[in-house]
Amino acid sequence: MKKFITLIIIGWMIFNLIFLGINIYNFRVHQKEILLTSARETFHSILLIRKWNAIHKGVYVPVTKNTPPNPYLKDPLRDIKVSSKLTLTKINPAYMTRQLSDLFKEKKEFILELQV
Repeated sequence: MKKFITLIIIGWMIFNLIFLGINIYNFRVHQKEILLTSARETFHSILLIRKWNAIHKGVYVPVTKNTPPNPYLKDPLRDIKVSSKLTLTKINPAYMTRQLSDLFKEKKEFILELQV
């Protein structure tokens, strides 16, 4: 009788270990699906923001230490001096995406790399 109870307990433990393994596997698969969905949504959001910026042929923002003028942007209207205290610089889609990427890295959210 003692052997029978021991076998039942061992069988029950094996069953639970298999069930636990299946649950851990399913959890990881589900977690990867959620992360992939989130990454796709973020990617599509950034593409829409880039498109919006491109539709407006760039946007103007105040010049700051974090937003210096883009040295690669060849546009006679790149910088606009509004007053003695305010200068605006044009941000094109590529420069905006670069700044977003730097901000995401700084906040340790994720690494953003768009390959074109």
